[in-house]
Formats: sequence, C-alpha cells, structure tokens
Amino acid sequence: MSFYTDFILKDVRHNSTSLIKDMNLLEPNFRRKVNAIISDAAGHGHQLIVLETYRSQARQAQLFADGKTQLQHCGVHMFGLACDLGVLNDDGSVNWNADYAGILVPLCKAHNVISGADWGLP
Repeated sequence: MSFYTDFILKDVRHNSTSLIKDMNLLEPNFRRKVNAIISDAAGHGHQLIVLETYRSQARQAQLFADGKTQLQHCGVHMFGLACDLGVLNDDGSVNWNADYAGILVPLCKAHNVISGADWGLP
C-alpha cells in the first residue's frame, strides 16, 4: 500500500494549481507529527496555521513561472510528506517576521521532522 498511489493519485485535486490546505492529503504518520507540532507550539504560546499541504507539480510549475519559488520541481509536497506552517499574530494574520527557526526548528526536531530551515543539510 502506498499513500501516494492509493490516495493522492485518486484525489480529484491531484493536478490542481490551487493552494490546498487539506490535512487529509498528508501521509497519516506525517499528519500525526504535524498535529503534534501544532499542539506543542500552542503549549509554548505560539499559534500555528497550516498554509499548504499537498502541492501538485502543476502548482509548483506555476509558482516557479510566477517567480514565487526558485524550485522548478516539486519536492515532497506532492507525496503528502510536507506541510507549510505559519505563525499567527494575535489578529489572526500570518506573522512572516516571526522567529520561525526558533519556534519550528526545535519542535520539528522533537518530532523527527525536517524543517524548512534544515533544507539541504545532511
């Protein structure tokens, strides 16, 4: 059984160019870890929000063409193994200036997840 072939390939959004935040498109073990990270962050006074879960290659190509990413090819988002998280301000908006490395990196390490801050590191 493969989560990608059994679930993602069968989902009607498989080739979507829309932003998708559906936690059900995350591989179940990874989904549990993401939920634990969000819960642990709340316990430390940080509210996290899911910004994007599944991303198709079609969406990645569109983001690349629009200059919104330097990555032409989708990484593990298309397999349900990546989730972009944002730190929320008190007003519910995303705090793009939050200390993501200080907030997310320790939580990701605690749950054996590679954070975006660790990309490219061995």
